[in-house]
Amino acid sequence: MKRIIFSIIIALAALSASAQDYKTIYQKYSDNDLVSAVYISPAMFKMIGKLPEVRIEDNGLDLAPLIKSMTGFYMLQTEDASLAEKISKDVTKIVGGGKFETLMEVKSKGQKVNILSLGDERFLKSLLLTVFDSGESVFIGIDGLMNREDVENAVATVGKDLL
Repeated sequence: MKRIIFSIIIALAALSASAQDYKTIYQKYSDNDLVSAVYISPAMFKMIGKLPEVRIEDNGLDLAPLIKSMTGFYMLQTEDASLAEKISKDVTKIVGGGKFETLMEVKSKGQKVNILSLGDERFLKSLLLTVFDSGESVFIGIDGLMNREDVENAVATVGKDLL
């Protein structure tokens, strides 16, 4: 019985590690004058989530189900090359452990874009979007318990508009 409880505690700690990593990176760089930083708290997501619909006019996509399931949003952006490299290294530490699944990667003319997820076949706990260029970086981390089907439907709806 002790082994089962210990295993559950370890699993929960591993699942919450990504949010701590986002917070650590966000706290490390957000006060720097060369960085633009945005944080959206769980309380704000609760307020937004009370809206009956959050539709994108162009395609009718309702984002409310996704917003209701989000608990944190962390964004850092800098055009300072030195800071961009430091942020890139810190983000690489987060995703380097093999916990994250790569959903998409684009490499073009020195720019690298990644979308990664952490979760299982039913739910996504975290989504990461990273854009690294030689002189710029953007890091977005989204936490929550997002229904994978809702995320897939959103991607499919937006994808139709791009094609």
